[in-house]
Amino acid sequence: MRFVAHHFVSGDALFTGTSAILLGLILSLSRDFKGRGTAVRVLTIIGVLFVTAAAIPFSNWLYAIWGMSLVIWLACESRKPRRLLSILRALAAIITAAAPLWEIAWRAEQFVDQQPQSVFYVIGDSISAEAFDSDERTWPARLRDDRNISVANLAQIGATVRSALRQAEHVEQGLAFVLIEIGGNDILGETSQPRFATDLDVLLSRLQRPGRQLVMLELPLPPFYNGYGRTQRQLAKEHGVVLIPRREFAGVIFAANATTDGLHLSETGQQLMADMIWQHISPSFE
Repeated sequence: MRFVAHHFVSGDALFTGTSAILLGLILSLSRDFKGRGTAVRVLTIIGVLFVTAAAIPFSNWLYAIWGMSLVIWLACESRKPRRLLSILRALAAIITAAAPLWEIAWRAEQFVDQQPQSVFYVIGDSISAEAFDSDERTWPARLRDDRNISVANLAQIGATVRSALRQAEHVEQGLAFVLIEIGGNDILGETSQPRFATDLDVLLSRLQRPGRQLVMLELPLPPFYNGYGRTQRQLAKEHGVVLIPRREFAGVIFAANATTDGLHLSETGQQLMADMIWQHISPSFE
C-alpha cells in the first residue's frame, strides 16, 4: 500500500501511464492480434487514469490537446481513412512520449550556488518544526549537530503559506540559505489554488534578497492537485528558487518506518530527511 501511494503522489505513475498508452498505440498497428481493439482501449484507459492521478503539473492546454488526440484516435481506430488514422496515431504517440521526457527534465538536479553561506534558515510546518513535548531531534537539529552548521529553524506546527510570512520576517539580512518546506497544510486544508498562488508569490518576494539562496521542497501531490504543483514550478522559475523534486520528499515520507502517523516524521524519517536535504545544500556549507 505504501508503494502504491508513493507511486502516485511522487508522480511516478506518469511513467506507468504513458507506457500503457504507448503499448496500446503499438498494439493498434497489429492486424493479426485477436481482441486487438479491446486491448488497445483498455490499455489506453488505464494509462489515462494513471496519468491523471499522477497530478503532473502540465499546463491545461497540453492536457486538453493530449486528451483530444487520444479520444479522436480511439474513435477513428476502426474506421477509414487510414491516412487520417496514421496522423492521429502519430500525434498521440508524440505527445505521449514527450510528456515523461518533459517531467524528467524538471526532475533533473538543480544545483545551488556554491557561494558559502553563514546561516541555514528553515521556513516550514510540522514536518520541520520543533515539538515542545518531544525530545526527538528534528531534521534541522540533526543538520546543526551532525554537520556543524548554524541553523535557524523558524518552522511552526500548522503553518500555511500565508502564516509563513511571519516566519520570513525573522530571516536576517546578509548571506543566508533559506529552505522553504511549506504548503502541505494548504493542500490538506481549505486554501484554494489561486489563493495558494498569491500567498506563495508574496512569500517568495519577501524572502528574495541579495546574498540569499532560496531552495523549496516541491510538494507531493494527491490526484487532481496539479494546479498547486504548477504554481510552485512557475513561481520558483520567476523568483530564481531551486526546487527539490517532489519524488525525493515523497521518498522520505513513504519510506519504511519513516512516519508516526502516515505524515509526521519518526526518528527514522527525521534522519532520512536530514540526509536528503544535505545532499542538496552541502555545496554551500562544506
